[in-house]
Amino acid sequence: MLDQNSQRILANATDILYHDFEPRDCVCFFQSKGILTDDDVEEIISCNRRHGRVDLFLNKYRRRCFNFNLLKEYFTNYVSQIHLAELFDENNSHIEEKIQEPKIFLRKMNSAQIPKSISYQIKRFELEESLEKNLKQFIDGNFDWFIINGIRGCGKTLLLAQVLRNNYEYLSKYINNIYWFTDSCEITSKSKQIFIKILVSLTDTSCLQSSYPEDEDLLMGIIVEQIQSKSGKTLLIIDDVLLEENVRWYSKMISMLSNICQIISISPNEEIFQALPQEAIKFSFKNNSGFNYTQIEKLFTNDKDIPSTCLINKILDETCGLPAFLGILKFQSSNNISRLEKLVERLESCNSLTPFTSITPYFYKNMNTVFDKDFSIMDDSDILNLCHICLLFTPNIWYHFAYTTLILPLDLPSYNCDIPTLVYESIEKLSKLSLLQIDGDKFMIHPIVFKYCVGKQCQYHQIDKESLVSLFLTRLNSIVCETGNIFMYKNFKGMSKDDAKKTYNQLKDYHLKNNDYEYSKNKNTYSLFSFFRQ
Repeated sequence: MLDQNSQRILANATDILYHDFEPRDCVCFFQSKGILTDDDVEEIISCNRRHGRVDLFLNKYRRRCFNFNLLKEYFTNYVSQIHLAELFDENNSHIEEKIQEPKIFLRKMNSAQIPKSISYQIKRFELEESLEKNLKQFIDGNFDWFIINGIRGCGKTLLLAQVLRNNYEYLSKYINNIYWFTDSCEITSKSKQIFIKILVSLTDTSCLQSSYPEDEDLLMGIIVEQIQSKSGKTLLIIDDVLLEENVRWYSKMISMLSNICQIISISPNEEIFQALPQEAIKFSFKNNSGFNYTQIEKLFTNDKDIPSTCLINKILDETCGLPAFLGILKFQSSNNISRLEKLVERLESCNSLTPFTSITPYFYKNMNTVFDKDFSIMDDSDILNLCHICLLFTPNIWYHFAYTTLILPLDLPSYNCDIPTLVYESIEKLSKLSLLQIDGDKFMIHPIVFKYCVGKQCQYHQIDKESLVSLFLTRLNSIVCETGNIFMYKNFKGMSKDDAKKTYNQLKDYHLKNNDYEYSKNKNTYSLFSFFRQ
């Protein structure tokens, strides 16, 4: 098999070979040298497309030869194509990568099915500028990975596609080949299907096989060969990566393709990329995941009517401007403002996403289906933690971590363990899953995540909401009234009593309004530690 340097020389010569080389004329020569078999000759001759014949021949030569001596002999002595023989001069220490025309690269982007703008796409100028800056830093620098992270439905995929298309001329100077894949694999046993899909996309149609190896390492080797056989640098975009095992597989693959392949990965899960040994550039949507007032107004304005200020503010409160969910509302309302008002009223009155379903350019017609994918691979402890937080706290309000120490069901190793640290780690993990926002020592619940958890996950896990709320408010009241034990105060050290009182009153009124809590001065205050032990 050719070494990596020879692979690059062969890859860079491919475009010229497509025009000046006819494999049908050389099969007898290479068959006599033992490079081609009878079946190989028949396969090459029967291939209708010249590009396909060249790819077939080069793939077989790459696997069965150690140098270019036979190619140079054929081009020099048998067909007098000296210019082709010179392409394989291995004494050249510098391999020139051919820079292609921007229009050719744009055609490759279209062939790779890079998503195009949707008809109602709203410009997000600041995000686009920031993402473009990071993208150029990634392409121009010595990085293997560019990771884009954010909550489900925040527009990661479309924004990246828009930035790629806006910068196709710049990209054409550095990238020769571009491919877009969707992973979305939730079960490790199905990962092989994704890897085969990648291999099929990388392989010329004339070289496709009826079956592929079961072994994932063999698949990786074939994919590496395919990328090495391509001229110039290759950019792989892998959307919706969910499994840590798949990240490790891609990482191992990219380590075998030094300087000739880069990966852009889109995922709601930031934590799985901690497995990467390679340096990466990261871009997060966490602080800018939704549309603002002006963008929402533009999205829902039609020829006949403009949404009122009150309606837009309600949409902001109930959705935080999450683009995918707003797209569902837009199609479900059929661009009718009065229908939109009724949908928003229903959204305000119910803690469920089930009624909001519509077929849109987004991959999923209901946000429940989207979050189901994430929750299917989460630990039960993380799901319960998030459910408890959503049942107790109000969305769109920042709360101090200390409040969750009163109720989160942590697995405590000992009485003297550092509960605030354990709580912070639990909440930070939820933040890395793009299911909770954190800022310093505070957290906030996204309203769409809130409605999903309360409307589906809390019911599925059969959590006793009334008992949970009662226990939490009783403990919080003991902090405010200074009737709690030393163990409680230890975890509230440094917390303002006024802030605790304000939070207690706000949450008590909130739960009384929702009929989740019946106030009584005679409720018993249980110790925090005994609750955890239970």
